[in-house]
Amino acid sequence: MKKILAVLLASATLMSLAACRKNDVTPTCDGGTETMKEEVVTTESDVTTEAPETTEAPETTDAASENGNIGDYVKDARDTYKHLERDGNKYHAPEILIDSGYAKSINEEIAHRFESYEAALITDGYSHYISSDYIVYLTKEGILTVVFVERGEWDDDIYHLYNIDVKTGDYVDNARLAEIAGITDIGKAAKDAVQAYFNSTGNVKIENYKVVKDNGEPLNPMEKEIQDSFLDERLNKNMIVGLTSEGTMFFISALGAFGGADWYDRMYDVNGFMLDTYENKNWVRG
Repeated sequence: MKKILAVLLASATLMSLAACRKNDVTPTCDGGTETMKEEVVTTESDVTTEAPETTEAPETTDAASENGNIGDYVKDARDTYKHLERDGNKYHAPEILIDSGYAKSINEEIAHRFESYEAALITDGYSHYISSDYIVYLTKEGILTVVFVERGEWDDDIYHLYNIDVKTGDYVDNARLAEIAGITDIGKAAKDAVQAYFNSTGNVKIENYKVVKDNGEPLNPMEKEIQDSFLDERLNKNMIVGLTSEGTMFFISALGAFGGADWYDRMYDVNGFMLDTYENKNWVRG
């Protein structure tokens, strides 16, 4: 009889363990949960109801963390403008959470841009700026830099940059940013950065901020646009600049484009490294 009971108990135990391991998402016997190994299929509503991973603050120094996290100062306002979206494009936009007149003016400016989209949809059924995204940096000095970009259908994007002191809520000027970044001449730093960028592509040779052609031929239209990227009216102490969380200065200006005689606004740091790329995971974008 004892042997029979033992066999029955062992069988029951095996059946219980089999039930616990029936699939990867059921609770385990110890009250935990199994890791889901199967691919999870999410719907559009699943994705948009949660803030994207890029809304989390990028890693900064310990001193920067004393100012709080980026999420304390900025949130994604996509839900406010989602009803304007068309054809799978997304309108991610920053909402500044700082209580100050300057922060309020930023929010009002961004809201006004979306009002223009809505007006275009009502009158024409179409809005040229079909998506938007943004990126945020926070330095250890408490400087919050927000870049909001309206994405045009034909690569004619509009960049908006805001520098805010999180302690006072006030606007931060270029002179203060240069002091933090250790830059003495913003225009020269920008020209050096642009020169480094173009030379790194291997498509053109730049020396002393000018296109150099070994064969002595005149510049073609594309090369002329590239050289115009260095014009003083584009690169100067009052140009659009910001700081990364590490305190590195970056710039936004019109740069000549390869493959055509035209130029587009680009975002690049002092080393000529392009920041507006999909490799930069800090962007909040669709």
